[in-house]
Amino acid sequence: MSAIDREPFPKSVLVAAGVLIMVAIAAAALGSANNVAEIAAAERRAAHGPPAAVLEVRFADQSDGSVLVQEANSGRIIETIPVGSDGFIRGVMRGMAHARRVRDIDATPPFRLSQFENGSVILEDPATGRIIDLRAFGSSNNDAFARLIENAEEMS
Repeated sequence: MSAIDREPFPKSVLVAAGVLIMVAIAAAALGSANNVAEIAAAERRAAHGPPAAVLEVRFADQSDGSVLVQEANSGRIIETIPVGSDGFIRGVMRGMAHARRVRDIDATPPFRLSQFENGSVILEDPATGRIIDLRAFGSSNNDAFARLIENAEEMS
């Protein structure tokens, strides 16, 4: 029989482990309360520099399955996305809408699309603090959202 079998486990190690767990939980709660997501979002925006174009939009599902894209300030229709097309836009917006539902946020606050000099587009939901750098999904998916900004600019 070895010493490890005869001697009890040191209480100080158990207490230290418990304290470490409590500190980790407190740090996570404090970080959440201090809007860590908003700070990270600001850092991502700053990394791109100032946007060349910004568009605030709302997306609305229609009874026929199409999606209406409206400029938030004017209510002007930028585009109607037909059923079965632009699956990437539909998927991203479905995820953003889900994040709002989880937090009991309605569809009233607009989303923000920012396009930068290098062509990259960022989709931001100021209501939840979520930011998606769309170029991470490839140029064609980035361009799908860039098209919305271009359509709005052409209408101006």
